Amino acid sequence: MACWRINHRVFPLSITEVRSGPVLTEVRGQLTSDNNLPVLREFSARVFDGQLAAEQILLSKQDQEIIVTARGLDLMLISEAGRESGVELHGRVSGRLPVFMHNGQAEIRGGYLSNEVDSMLKVQDNASFNALKSQRPELETVFGVLDELSIETLSCDVNMAQDGQLELAVQIAGENKQQKQPVNFNYTHSENIYTLFRALRLSDEITQEVEKALNQ
Repeated sequence: MACWRINHRVFPLSITEVRSGPVLTEVRGQLTSDNNLPVLREFSARVFDGQLAAEQILLSKQDQEIIVTARGLDLMLISEAGRESGVELHGRVSGRLPVFMHNGQAEIRGGYLSNEVDSMLKVQDNASFNALKSQRPELETVFGVLDELSIETLSCDVNMAQDGQLELAVQIAGENKQQKQPVNFNYTHSENIYTLFRALRLSDEITQEVEKALNQ
C-alpha cells in the first residue's frame, strides 16, 4: 500500500505482517506528505513480542535521522533469532536506536538497550564457551558462574555500519545465586545483520513450504 496526502488528507496504514528477517506484525502508521514527498508518521510495529516506534519516516532516498524507540523486546526471542545455541536469555529490553539514512542506506550510531526488569542468562553446551574452556582450563570456574546468572542490570551499546555490520557492546552485572558469586563482565559481539536476515528469511520460507506440504 503506497499513498500520501492529497488536499490535506491523511491515509491510515495497517499491515498485518511483514516478513523481512524478523517478523513484524501489527504494522501501523499514517501516510501523508511533506514538500510533495511521501512521509510515514506515527509508525509502530510488533517484533520479538515488543514494539518498535518512530514519529516520522521519509519514504524517499532523502538523507534523514529516524529515532526508533524499542519497548519490551523479549530477550529469549532475540537470542533464538541469533542462532546462538546453548545460550538462553530471559527478560525484556527497551531503548533508543538513532537510524541515519544516507543515499538509501541505514546506519545506527549511538543506540542503546537496557533491561526493564531482572533477567536471567543460562549457558549450557555452547560451542564458543566450550572451546574457550578447553583452551583456557584455568578459567573454567569463571565461565561456571554463567551457567545460571541472575542479571540485575544489562545495558548494550548498539552501532551498525551501512554494510550491515552490527557491533554490540554489552555490560552485565548480576549474581550466580547457587554459588553466591557476584558477576560483572563486558561482552562484545559483531555480526552482519543483513546476512542474518537472509538466513532468517530462508528458514522462514522453508518452514512455510513444509507447513503447506503437510496441510495438503
